Formats: sequence, structure tokens, C-alpha cells
Amino acid sequence: MSMLDLDSPYCSLPENSLFSNSENLSSVTCSEGNTEAHQIQFYDLVNQINKEIISTLDLDQVLSSACQHLGQIIKCSRVSVLVKESHSDHEFTTKNEYNQGGYLSQLGIKLNADDNAHLRALLSQSQPLALTKFKEFPGFGETTKALIDQLDIQSMLAVAVRYQG
Repeated sequence: MSMLDLDSPYCSLPENSLFSNSENLSSVTCSEGNTEAHQIQFYDLVNQINKEIISTLDLDQVLSSACQHLGQIIKCSRVSVLVKESHSDHEFTTKNEYNQGGYLSQLGIKLNADDNAHLRALLSQSQPLALTKFKEFPGFGETTKALIDQLDIQSMLAVAVRYQG
């Protein structure tokens, strides 16, 4: 069972990423040849993030470090962390980012799930959501469409992480 439905017209993994030479995610997680190297990279990433958590209780610093390490290991141009606003179940703010493509910064940008079908879909499932043609995802409101154009978002691999505490 793979984590992503790569047969979907919207789903694929980023080129030159940790998983880019695979037909699908299950071949990465299950094949003998790739598993060990990818697991080592993943464990190194987790260890780096754990070191940050141990060395500080500053959530912003931990999230920033996680963005940096994740961006480097999956070899993508941007990684961002959206945090749900405490006063709303539908409003999220970009709190941290890794940006290696000369793109506009997403820091501080607020997203409303009511206007963003992708965000609603992501929040309704426990699996990652990968899109190679992000603009073609159905159901974006006008505000979200304008933001996608402004930020020049072409593709996205998104994972919802839930934390309670």
C-alpha cells in the first residue's frame, strides 16, 4: 500500500527529490536497493530535528530547522510550515519556510481553508497529497488562485501534521 495515489492525474513526486527515481512511493519504501540509503537520510533528518528540540524549547526555531533540513533532503525549492490560528479552525499562517528558488517569501501569509480546496482535502486525510499541476486542482477560490499565481506555485507535496498539547 503506497502513501500517495500516484495514478491520479495530479499526483507525482518532485523531480530530483529523495523519491524521484521511483515508479511509486511503495517501490521506494519497499525495494531492497533504495530502502537503506533513504532510511539513513530520513533518520539523519529526524536526528537533526531531535537535536534542535533537545537544544531549545523555541518552537519557531525547531520548525525553522525542520524546514531547512527537509528542503535539503528532498531537494525542493520551497518548504513551508503552516500553523492553524488558535482563534479559527479554518485559518492558517505560514510561520516558517525554506526558500531556495528566489521565490517570494510566504512568511506571514494567511490561508483560509474555506477558499482553498487543496487545504481542505489535505486536512481531511492522514496521507500526504502530491500535485504536479497545482493550479489545476479543482475548487480554489479567487483569493487562493491569486495567491498561487503571485507565489508561482507549480507543484506541491503536502503533509498535515497534527499536534495536541
